[in-house]
Amino acid sequence: MNELFCELDEQARFEEFKDHPNEYVRRELVYTLTDENLIHTFKDDSDWSVRQAVVDKLSDTDELIRTFKDDPVWNVRLSVVRKVYDEQHDEQAIFNAFKDDEDVSIRLAVLDRLSDENLIYAFKDDPYWEVRKVVVDKLYDEKFIFENFKDDPDSNVRHRVVKKLSNPQLAFNLFKDDPDEYVRLELLDKLSDEQVIFNTFKNDPNRDVRLAVVDNLSDERLIFNTFKDDSEERVRVAVVDKLSDDNLLVNTFKNDPSWLVREHVVNRISDEQLMFETFKDDKDVDVRLAVIDNLSDVELIKTFENDRVQNVRDVVAEKLSEMATQDHAEFSDALAELSNESLNLP
Repeated sequence: MNELFCELDEQARFEEFKDHPNEYVRRELVYTLTDENLIHTFKDDSDWSVRQAVVDKLSDTDELIRTFKDDPVWNVRLSVVRKVYDEQHDEQAIFNAFKDDEDVSIRLAVLDRLSDENLIYAFKDDPYWEVRKVVVDKLYDEKFIFENFKDDPDSNVRHRVVKKLSNPQLAFNLFKDDPDEYVRLELLDKLSDEQVIFNTFKNDPNRDVRLAVVDNLSDERLIFNTFKDDSEERVRVAVVDKLSDDNLLVNTFKNDPSWLVREHVVNRISDEQLMFETFKDDKDVDVRLAVIDNLSDVELIKTFENDRVQNVRDVVAEKLSEMATQDHAEFSDALAELSNESLNLP
């Protein structure tokens, strides 16, 4: 087709193919034309991709807006927004033409290209939450943001408000009891006072919020007393990862119903013998594997050579082999060093 186009001059190509039944041919024809009067004849083409080609080819942006701002296909209107802004950087033009477009993709495309806060303000009551979220993101006036979006019905918008506010106390007063956990998590992330964090969120119904509380506290005793019996294993895991007292860890969590909690205890304990004695017979294979991984005593490792699970026995054999190889290498290095010292004797 391109070869055939090239054989004909522009007017001949136009006459030959302007009414071709295949939209692909008509679209490719538009892209080969340079005469805007000829291109303009396709503005009402039945196929949207042909009309989009017209948008791509015409240079008069005012004409583009007049012709295509009400095009029934959003892709065509989006092409107009992009072209008018990219070529003219005319915020006012795309705002006037498309601020009330029925398609949210068009309104978002307009908003994304705006820098004038007075124009951005116009989208504050948009029915679609993502548009309002972008408004919050693009504005710098915290007072305006607070007054207009603090009670937004969508949690995504309120989350953005919390993130945008620079005054933690203001955010705390308004959003500490927000019904959405992600809003509360964003608020918690802004707070630095551990006591406020603890008092406000220690009994939060959401696991991730309580998990964030544990992560933000430094008082081990407070963490232990408050969260050691938490119903969620991830919270108990976080407690284990915060504690440094081996005996407290073992006495509290050695019989925890979650293998993941017990595995974290194994990895946390510094006393190798205590860890071995407590968990060597654990019912879960992952916990026993963690014990083996943390052992350095060959004799203790060998106690797992007859484990009931083949995978455990394989891991033991591999670790013992690696340790033997390492011992041999260290012995060879030491022997070589002694030999070198002997050669250097006077």
